[in-house]
Amino acid sequence: MYDDFIDQDPENITWNYVSEYALCTKNYKTCLFLILALLETEHGLNDHRKALLRLKPQLISISQNRSFNWKSLFCSDQIENTYIYNTTSQNAKDSNVVNHTVLYLPYKNKYLQEEFFQFCITVIKKPNLNLSNFQRFFEESFQDASPTIRSYKYFTDMTFWTQATYFKNCSDLSKKETNICLRLLTQFYRYLVNRYTEHNYFSNSLHLSEALLFSPSFVKSFATGCKTQRHKL
Repeated sequence: MYDDFIDQDPENITWNYVSEYALCTKNYKTCLFLILALLETEHGLNDHRKALLRLKPQLISISQNRSFNWKSLFCSDQIENTYIYNTTSQNAKDSNVVNHTVLYLPYKNKYLQEEFFQFCITVIKKPNLNLSNFQRFFEESFQDASPTIRSYKYFTDMTFWTQATYFKNCSDLSKKETNICLRLLTQFYRYLVNRYTEHNYFSNSLHLSEALLFSPSFVKSFATGCKTQRHKL
């Protein structure tokens, strides 16, 4: 495999070229070692070096694994919106086995992109196939408000109900998928409350409070109806 690169100037080797080469030849792990070597020596990869440096700790960890979904990694330009985090497997015989979940988050709002990733790291600690639809529609669910959200302080009861209404009315989701998204939406806002404890998200709300948000019956109640009142739960 290295014969295909030995005569090339390292400065001219790009991520997209190696990515396409890996997919064609299936020499995934060897290509990953080449990428890590280029990052270490600060040569080449000028098309996506910054994104690859951001992912470097995860790439090193992946290089030590025996199995991985390589196609999700060698994704050419999509690497700019790719995030990787460690997960544990319920079926792993060895508790020291580290698995990796790859997220593709092509969000225009980079704050939402980073906050969603932090949510996954903090809350979604095991591989979760149910995450895909929530991940896919997360930014879109804010509708017109999406470009305006720049920090956790922008999240309110209004953003919650806007997102909840979007998921409830999304024609691309089955009833089961809708309920999963509503449950994940609730988990996301609980994550915000737990992470940014100094902020009061629902101080002026008639329909939502932190106590209501954390109520075990909250998701079921609003999934079947509209907005709840504070005193009903």
